[in-house]
Amino acid sequence: DTAENELVLASVLDALVETLAGLLRNRLDRRTLLDNLALVLLTLDEVVDSGIILETNPQALRRRVMMHSTDDPSGGQGGVPIT
Repeated sequence: DTAENELVLASVLDALVETLAGLLRNRLDRRTLLDNLALVLLTLDEVVDSGIILETNPQALRRRVMMHSTDDPSGGQGGVPIT
């Protein structure tokens, strides 16, 4: 069970990192993550809800997060404004 839990956790974390890397144009430094905390939390909310894993596919997660974005200056081409 412990090994299975570790694999699930690794899958969730990989999906989160890959999704955020795509949304933030591979800028995953501390400052960028803090400046875009709302996006980070929205992404995490799309991955897990009340302890239940909803999605681990980075492309699907990216689409879902972008769907929630009311201001997509990239015209749906991915990426979000980085502050």
